[in-house]
Amino acid sequence: MVIQSQPDLLLVGQAENGEDALSQFRRIRPDVTILLGVALVLGAFTRVAAFLSGWLLLLFALSMTFALGLKAPLNFSVFTGSAAAFLLATCRKYSWSLDSLRQQAERNL
Repeated sequence: MVIQSQPDLLLVGQAENGEDALSQFRRIRPDVTILLGVALVLGAFTRVAAFLSGWLLLLFALSMTFALGLKAPLNFSVFTGSAAAFLLATCRKYSWSLDSLRQQAERNL
């Protein structure tokens, strides 16, 4: 796994499902949790995950710009990823997402 191959990173937990992830998170209290990407892929809490991802990518792009110059974040399309995340956050409806399924279930109650 990519994380385990890095000498300065330590994988402290890995979950099989959401319930397991929450229980491990409460028990371990990790410094970093990789949830935004999973939420975006599944379409869960899409607007919030997209907005937070946009800010995280923008901060990353600015950090890269100050540390390495403007060419590095442009080469890796970090500004493009940030803009795409902000654009996704502006959408009113997410047809192919867990959010959509949840809204349909709430309407049927």
